[in-house]
Amino acid sequence: MRKEDMRSSERNETLLQGQIVHSNGYSRTLCVIVDISDGGARIEIPTMVPIPEAFELLVPLRGAKYPAHIVWRHAREIGVSFSNGAAVPKPSMSDSSKEILNRMLELESENSELKDHIRTMQLEMDKLRRRVEASQVGYSKTF
Repeated sequence: MRKEDMRSSERNETLLQGQIVHSNGYSRTLCVIVDISDGGARIEIPTMVPIPEAFELLVPLRGAKYPAHIVWRHAREIGVSFSNGAAVPKPSMSDSSKEILNRMLELESENSELKDHIRTMQLEMDKLRRRVEASQVGYSKTF
């Protein structure tokens, strides 16, 4: 039986930023909530970090937190089930639009920062290349 056939509620695709919180709130791992339903969610973590079997899933843009436990894992994706029948509020169309807009703005900002970092690295590489070339010219003249 496919996983989709076992679900009791419909999954809503989303790219919400979330946080996995455990160890009495002392440990937090950022994640992306790929899809969510009344019964659980599929989340993606940025790296292969250890995540405990039970934790709280925070969704800051919705002001929500859900007690969750892991049902399956595959590489950086984790399927979770919400404990205690925690109901997920249904997003209105305007909420979804705001979430998408906020995520787009976050990604555009991150993209801009990465481009600036690449430009800085290229300038440093050019400086190093000129130094190496200058030292090689001086070295060949001595022989």
